[in-house]
Amino acid sequence: MQQRDPVLVASLPGGALYRLLSKVGDMEQSFMDWHARMCARWPTAFENARRRWAKLYARRMCDYKGYTFRKDANHYLDDKVPLAAYFRTETIGPGPYLPAPIWLNRLARETLDPAAPIPMTKRSSYWTRFRTFCPDPNRSTPAEAHCIMDRAWLAQARTDYLRIPLERPGTFRLVRQHIIRLTLHPSKADDPVFDRLVTPDSITPSTRTLRDRAAILAASDGQDVLNLARAILRDFDTAQGRWIDGPLYRAAILPILVMHANNRIKATGSVREAAYELIARPESFIPEKETLWRMDTAEFGLRDLRKRPPLTLINFNRILCGCLWLVAVSGTPEDVQLLSTLAKNFQRDDRIFEFNRIIRALGLTADRDAINEQIALRQKTRHSLMLGQINAALADSARKSGISITELEERSAYTHGLDSHHERAVPLPNGLTATLSLKPNGSGTVTLFSADGTELRPVPPAIRTELKTIRAYEKLREEARALTKEMQAHRLRLERSWITQERWTAERFRTNYLAHPVLSWLAHRQIWTLTAPDGTQRTILFPNGTPVAPDGTSTAPLRDDETITLWHPLDADMALVNQWRDMLETIALIQPIRQAWRETYVLTDAERATSPASLRYAKQVLRQAQSVELGRQRGWRVRTLSMHMPSSEGDPTSLTIPSAGLHAEIWTAGVDGQAAFHHGTFPHILTDRVQFRTVTDKGSWRHDGGKKLTIGKETVPLEDVPPLIFSEVMRDLDLFVSVASIGLEVTYLDGAEGRSIGEWRRLSDLAMWKQDETTSLNGRARIRYETLERLLPRLTIADRLELTDTHVLVRGVLHSYRIHIGTGNIFLDPDRRYICIVPDARKKKSGIALPFDDDQTLSVILSKLFLLAADDKITDPVILSQFPASTPENVS
Repeated sequence: MQQRDPVLVASLPGGALYRLLSKVGDMEQSFMDWHARMCARWPTAFENARRRWAKLYARRMCDYKGYTFRKDANHYLDDKVPLAAYFRTETIGPGPYLPAPIWLNRLARETLDPAAPIPMTKRSSYWTRFRTFCPDPNRSTPAEAHCIMDRAWLAQARTDYLRIPLERPGTFRLVRQHIIRLTLHPSKADDPVFDRLVTPDSITPSTRTLRDRAAILAASDGQDVLNLARAILRDFDTAQGRWIDGPLYRAAILPILVMHANNRIKATGSVREAAYELIARPESFIPEKETLWRMDTAEFGLRDLRKRPPLTLINFNRILCGCLWLVAVSGTPEDVQLLSTLAKNFQRDDRIFEFNRIIRALGLTADRDAINEQIALRQKTRHSLMLGQINAALADSARKSGISITELEERSAYTHGLDSHHERAVPLPNGLTATLSLKPNGSGTVTLFSADGTELRPVPPAIRTELKTIRAYEKLREEARALTKEMQAHRLRLERSWITQERWTAERFRTNYLAHPVLSWLAHRQIWTLTAPDGTQRTILFPNGTPVAPDGTSTAPLRDDETITLWHPLDADMALVNQWRDMLETIALIQPIRQAWRETYVLTDAERATSPASLRYAKQVLRQAQSVELGRQRGWRVRTLSMHMPSSEGDPTSLTIPSAGLHAEIWTAGVDGQAAFHHGTFPHILTDRVQFRTVTDKGSWRHDGGKKLTIGKETVPLEDVPPLIFSEVMRDLDLFVSVASIGLEVTYLDGAEGRSIGEWRRLSDLAMWKQDETTSLNGRARIRYETLERLLPRLTIADRLELTDTHVLVRGVLHSYRIHIGTGNIFLDPDRRYICIVPDARKKKSGIALPFDDDQTLSVILSKLFLLAADDKITDPVILSQFPASTPENVS
């Protein structure tokens, strides 16, 4: 124990508690001194006492306690040696020994249980932890080994008591009040507010619960209760989801300890007697109504953070729900922001229990900010349980607004203050102006202009340094990043309208799209199908808000009785598709969602033969991390295959399509077992069959988020799948394969198609799999071919290029090359040697105008064409090392 320090004494609260702890320290110190002197003179005295006690009493003790000796003797030998065993002649042996402190002899006598035939320890005694003081009787006991609170603890508790109420006022008030209720009878100090916060723990509150929360807010002290609920939730966030920790516990119990120290000193009439009582019977020092003040529990708050507080201290889940439902019913912007912050933090930490309740509270507000936060969270969420609760929360908001979830998302889209030209200018100091706008690829950007209107690109270093201190500029950049994420969600939702079979009325389309400064950017770049009541259709474009026909001429405006859908080229004749392609090239318009250049997929004869399964994308080897990320971005449910999950078990990668009553799935298996053994997850996966199952809906998925969908076991023949649904599903899978593929295929064990995924060849590595560059092009690769067919004649190096069925041939200055259109891989002619050229991500894209910007492979192919056509100017040593030595005959 620390020596007395007059300065420290003057700085501590609670003189009675300090005197008590000082006396405890003196008593502990006398024990430590005696123990050290005993060990110095008789090193094995305590160990011999333990062995003799075990020999004399262990069997009788086990019989008395009802245990089997062989099973529990060692356990009792280690932890249950009574203090009396070290003072009895038959165990400690004949003296003479150094006299022990008087209080220690007294405590040893009191540990004897009169009802037992042998010395037994009392559970209530502090000295049941005797080995905490003496972990090894042959070693000296460190001064910090004791676990009764000391003056250092008191100093820390005082600091906590001054700091915690300011940092976490809500939870401090909560925990302290609960401790008062446990240790005292209800009194004037009782705080009834918490009885009004407590509510049943559930993910979704009942109507009665919400009605009760509304009644609390309407009461005279409703704002006080609401402010307390807000404070508790903020504290919960500050403590990273921990309701209680050491500092909070110490601060909460300090006043109670001071009070009881005074009471026990007065009751015993002696500080020494009160200190002895604290050591021997801590439960009498602090009266308890529950198990709060057991030594194991109290040690957490009294000592350090090695032990967690009791989970039963307070029913925190009921308090959390009460706070959440109260804040949700309030629904002020401040409360929506608080719930949004909590949801983001707990999503990041994968705290599913708390996140699900918070996100449902957020859904109860039906606020625009809340809805957009849920949409943003849905983009980042990878956990299926979290994703289900986000969909349910959006359904709550939609039900409260009386519209479908999709329309709710459209109405809630932020405008960001943009004008009809999709821009917003913000004046900055020194005559500068920053403009927030949308790039051709749909991402938000901030452009800086000087006082005379000149665009500053790049921004001069002096101005760049100054901009870092301008909050308005930084805030605009933050808004641009948020706009980019929102546009990704808007674009995917609109693209998925083909699968969801979404239709817009003229009024809804004008309000939510054409008149919206952000969504109109999407609407002006897409082709739409207008259907009249009699079934006649026409396709139009709104490049400047004015409808334009495929031939570029103005056409009749949108009529009130027409319904609008996003045009798809699947059923269109090629003449109409080429008309739209020519027009888009003429006006240099890049579509955020491909239409005129969209890949279409129809059922083949081979698929009809293997129906109900399609083997179109079977036997492909994909990079798992890339395919998982792509799938989740596109809304598929994807599982990561690891060594801990057999690849032939579990659910396949799937997409539920309730509008058509279908559930699409592709089966996969992990490969490359050696790498998976070292990394845990398979670096590569094999693809198997694609099939469709039935889906039934007992509710309304457009309004309830699909919570009543049931996936059937029956597979659907491919002929019965709607062509548009089939095409879009296959397009997604083609995207996964074309982007994540490593260009390899495998064969089945017996060559039979459509066999079980578990019968695939399992190889330790990928060395024996060969690349196949002769496969015909289809899907994305076919559209890439058609695009190159139009672009190559316009290039300055057109005389050095030749387009074949699967490759672009390049005649360089030193060598000839072929680039595969499907993969972008380069081969050196005539020996077909593979050449690895990794594109430099730091370099800007080529200045060639493309009709779409979502095909990275096409951009890479074009850059490689120009690089290889002038191969005599290549200076990269990595590339040059792959070329054979040049001879004069090679030079053209």
